[in-house]
Amino acid sequence: MFKNKRFLITQPIIRGFNGSTLVTLELATTLQNLGAKVTLYTCNYAKPASTYFQKANLHVDTLKDNPNYKLSDFDYIWVHSQILPISIIKELSSKHSKMPSFIFLHMSGMDWIPDEKPWIYNLENQLSSLSLFISEEVLEINKPLLDPSIPTAFFRNPAPKEYLQIKPSSPTLQKLLIVSNHPPKEVVEAKRILIDKHYLDVSILGEGQDRYTLMGPSILNQYDAILTIAKTVPYCLLANKPVYIYDAFGGGPGWLNQDNYHQAKYRNFSGYQNPLFPNYEGKSFTFKKPHQIAQEIIDGYQDALTFQTSHHDEFIQDFSLEVVLPALLQSVQQKKVPLLSNSYIESVIASQLFASDRFEAVSLLYKRDTDIHRLIKEVELLSADNAALAQYKTSAEAVFSSRLYQLFNRLIKPYQKLKNQQNKGNSHD
Repeated sequence: MFKNKRFLITQPIIRGFNGSTLVTLELATTLQNLGAKVTLYTCNYAKPASTYFQKANLHVDTLKDNPNYKLSDFDYIWVHSQILPISIIKELSSKHSKMPSFIFLHMSGMDWIPDEKPWIYNLENQLSSLSLFISEEVLEINKPLLDPSIPTAFFRNPAPKEYLQIKPSSPTLQKLLIVSNHPPKEVVEAKRILIDKHYLDVSILGEGQDRYTLMGPSILNQYDAILTIAKTVPYCLLANKPVYIYDAFGGGPGWLNQDNYHQAKYRNFSGYQNPLFPNYEGKSFTFKKPHQIAQEIIDGYQDALTFQTSHHDEFIQDFSLEVVLPALLQSVQQKKVPLLSNSYIESVIASQLFASDRFEAVSLLYKRDTDIHRLIKEVELLSADNAALAQYKTSAEAVFSSRLYQLFNRLIKPYQKLKNQQNKGNSHD
């Protein structure tokens, strides 16, 4: 069903390793591997993420390229953050014998990520053949903003099949990976407790942390369990790795298990609690103290491992991209898109250009933050070197001022004087 199908996937920014960018990369790569022809469109394209798109041989155009796409060029247009190329928008004012199916994905309900909502008035209502949501909570938040006649479905951050090829976790927890671009202080402190008190091998993968790179099966393969939220959780579920859910956006339920699975899934495993939807079935997540997090990780690992392995087949059906994607696309019904007025099209184009400035600014802020983190690391290394030098100097001064050194210096002076005289005589020869 994918052979030679033509896809355009739009993405506001391709720069860092955030959830939306990873979804775009994995979706495009999987479609391409299944025989589809994939084109990507973005407002900002830069390293480090651009390197991985290039490695996957994906064709990426930017707003600055001003690509001259036509509606007839594509069978599907998969839209993130309401981003559409200008040429496509302009074509919506005239009739076409064949229209692509528009699919809109919403990945967050957080107010501080407004582009994840249908922020361009009536655009999605007029174009969408299918609107996707990563969780029930995100659907509930966006439902009042959309036409109820639009078909909806869930796209729960499914992971590529490569995550199925992971070695089993150890029966006893030995290595833990924390995956977060924003680990709260209590998690960083819990890391220290787990290393110092329980002798675990613990590291943090994320921006400004121990390591910052693209998450992949080879990384998960090195660990027994993961502490994380949201996009990384389906990787763990597919890879059969126990996962402890906790982060800065509202704490979390801890180890994923039978008691909290549906609650966590309802919120995209985020730990986040929207003020409009403070609980699920009377339950809510909480923040925890560092020692509590550390102790829960130690005490609950075996039960979490049992839950994960006993539900693995179920997780494959819900979170495998190769399983989920065909079913979604088979459900898409061609929508009759109305002709859009010239005045409306001009307002949409203006919105796109205005939004692109915002995304450019966000990208520049990301670069600034990355540079700041790099400089902080360099300063920390220099400070460590200075501290080591100061300690060496203090130790040397202590030696030079010691009575034993002074005694040794007196004893060796006659020998040194004799040796100097001998060398002087040899030089005359």
